[in-house]
Amino acid sequence: MENYRVGSSPDKSGSSPTRKKAVHISDSFFYLKYWLRSSLINRSIDHKNILVQITTYFNIIMYFIYIIYSESADKHYIGQTDNVEKRLLEHNSVHKGFTSQADDWILKFYEEFNTRQEALKREKQIKSWKNRKFIEKLINGEL
Repeated sequence: MENYRVGSSPDKSGSSPTRKKAVHISDSFFYLKYWLRSSLINRSIDHKNILVQITTYFNIIMYFIYIIYSESADKHYIGQTDNVEKRLLEHNSVHKGFTSQADDWILKFYEEFNTRQEALKREKQIKSWKNRKFIEKLINGEL
């Protein structure tokens, strides 16, 4: 079974940067326009990394639902977070809870959302399926 990804990849550093109050994208157009204009005038913008710079500047927080799989337990786990890599490390560490039964969890799938409410709604939908075949179809891109 291949890993399947939807959207852009999460933070590769493995750590979550300190974040200020989240800014909703719809409310930020004025500030984005001002920032882009001033950055272009000052030539302080790197056009290759503009999305990273915009996200960093506005402290935009993205939320994810994810599906991980343990071969030793032969089980899937569905969750939501704002940092997939950090959360995966937590699942594979010593702790209590459902994922403590194994330490070989791997990321099989994730989706990106603008708000935690959207991510929670999608997580609840996927968990309501309670059917391994539906989850595997989602992972394989068949849904």
